[in-house]
Amino acid sequence: MAFGAVKGTLSGTGAAIAANNDATGSVSVAVGDLLVCVFGERTTMSVTGVTDNLGHTYTAGTGIDGGNGTGKVFWKIATSSGTLTTMTGAAVGGSGDDYSIVGAVYEGPFAASPLDQNPAANSDTVTPYVCTSSGTLAQADELVLAWMCAGNGFTGAACSGLTVDKQDGTGTGSGSHAAALASVVVSATTAIVPSWTVGAGNGGHALGVITFKKLIGGGGVVTRSFGFIIG
Repeated sequence: MAFGAVKGTLSGTGAAIAANNDATGSVSVAVGDLLVCVFGERTTMSVTGVTDNLGHTYTAGTGIDGGNGTGKVFWKIATSSGTLTTMTGAAVGGSGDDYSIVGAVYEGPFAASPLDQNPAANSDTVTPYVCTSSGTLAQADELVLAWMCAGNGFTGAACSGLTVDKQDGTGTGSGSHAAALASVVVSATTAIVPSWTVGAGNGGHALGVITFKKLIGGGGVVTRSFGFIIG
């Protein structure tokens, strides 16, 4: 595998938000991998944080209430290794909101301060659903992620120039919700503007972009020069 490769994914959905809401799977995690979770809920955004079974507490990225669909991204550079089986989104439970959670593990190595671009999330109601621009990247070697959440769900999501790593939802009818996460490893600092198309779904889409820097250097051969004066 290589930097930014998808090591595995997790997902979970439900017809009513609870105090704790799980995305499940089974992914082998090494220290230094990037863990990403997208939490979406229909009509409201009640998620307060994300943890996992390996003891990580995730950092919140951007999020937005897009109307029928809300979404927020969370991330963590792994400090514990093992088998990741659960990402848990804590929320204000008790409502009848549908929710969807998708997660992925991306191979490192990532920079010591990995987060680069994290622009404000946006909403769009007309296909293709266009994300906010990432802006110019800080370095050429980065992992660019795009996410989308939508009320009334969707199927067959595609993201221009990126590979959809995971999508899941509660259907495509009224009251449903779906989420998707896509990625690409780039080798230039050019700004990325992902756009999404879906097989079904409409209105109130929440969209976001977030980028992470590859560790550059961090090892290698040290070359010494010696000068001699003769005379």
